[in-house]
Amino acid sequence: MKLLVRNLPRTTTEAELLVLFKAYGKVQYCNLVMDPQSGLSKGFAFVEMPREGEAKAAMRTLNGTNLAGNRIRVKKAKPKPNPDSQKKGTKKPGIERTSDEGPGDPYSVWRKKGRNPAETESGTRGDTPTNEAEIERWNSEFARKWVKFQTRLDACLSPVSEELIDRAAPLPGERIIDVGCGAGATTIEVARQVGPGGRVLAIDVSQPMLDVARKRLAGNGHCDFLLSDAQTHAFEQNAFDALLSRFGVMFFEDPVAAFTNMSLALKPGGRMVFASWAGVEKNPWFQIPRDAAVARLGAPEPAPPRAPGPMAFAETDYVKGILTRAGLVDVHAYEVSLELANPGGLEQAAELASNLGPAARIHKEMKGTAEDLEKIRSTVLEGFRQFENNAGVSVPATINYFAAARPEASPWQTRQPETIVAG
Repeated sequence: MKLLVRNLPRTTTEAELLVLFKAYGKVQYCNLVMDPQSGLSKGFAFVEMPREGEAKAAMRTLNGTNLAGNRIRVKKAKPKPNPDSQKKGTKKPGIERTSDEGPGDPYSVWRKKGRNPAETESGTRGDTPTNEAEIERWNSEFARKWVKFQTRLDACLSPVSEELIDRAAPLPGERIIDVGCGAGATTIEVARQVGPGGRVLAIDVSQPMLDVARKRLAGNGHCDFLLSDAQTHAFEQNAFDALLSRFGVMFFEDPVAAFTNMSLALKPGGRMVFASWAGVEKNPWFQIPRDAAVARLGAPEPAPPRAPGPMAFAETDYVKGILTRAGLVDVHAYEVSLELANPGGLEQAAELASNLGPAARIHKEMKGTAEDLEKIRSTVLEGFRQFENNAGVSVPATINYFAAARPEASPWQTRQPETIVAG
């Protein structure tokens, strides 16, 4: 049953609303309608509860409840036909949800494939869509290239990792999640800092890369490795002190759902820190190979803005809005300039940047040849020459670091359902 919730406080988050309604049963999804200008709630939301009896109990009890000074209203939502949406060629509403007409179905990707969004698999939640395309990609030849170049990548991205871990500040004895752990570079250092009295959960969707991480940490008794999707995995709740990620959270189909799910694994007050690229134009590591590939092969079909991928979180205000909608607090963004290390010199730097990232994607999409790849590599080498120094090649980079925390408590997390009295 789909419920309409009105007269909500403007500061309400989807995570808080989810907690409120889950007290009465299974919640299939919860969509808070947002004002795109202010980034705050418009004061109403839609909640889908698949079991009619539970939905009616929630509606009966919560209708008229006073929340932060607002007496909320809960009733069964009436379907509102929109003739324009049935016209051929008319785009259906998507997950962005900026219209007063109500949210689009965030599970449309599943429904088109004939899947029931309420279905669950072992260890996963059934109330959000999965990231099938990214999971397939990170278990293909693409992932095996990352494994091949793992040692060079670790060196190249070490300045990013060091800054990330400094900001996350792991402490001895803490339990920490490393999301998108890849081949384990950040996991190794976090495990060292939390020590044998702590524990690290390293999660990734890529079997080839997770296999490498396991081998690198063989014999480490306080690391667990999990092949799963952080957007849907049923984490142990209220169990971890911190969550961090180096370039592992920009690939979610539904980022609000993903961060809501991940935040539930944190203890109240638990911290979240992650790194993302600040944009192609601020990162020659991406721009030079991309331009070289386009010059050689032509430009592929552009990806939609903010689509899952390396540059999905280039806009800091957009990401801060996602974190706020996911119920996180103390949300901050920091743009940091650093240099990517390539101690192997020009040849190795050019080879690495040409075989991974935008050049590799364009080469594959445009069906390039081995000769094309060699020409691209040669162009990248010349482009990187300006960054050559005594230490090898140091390519300037701009990285967005985000920090947030799970609230110590929400207004209704501390209440039991029976203490909520209808007005």
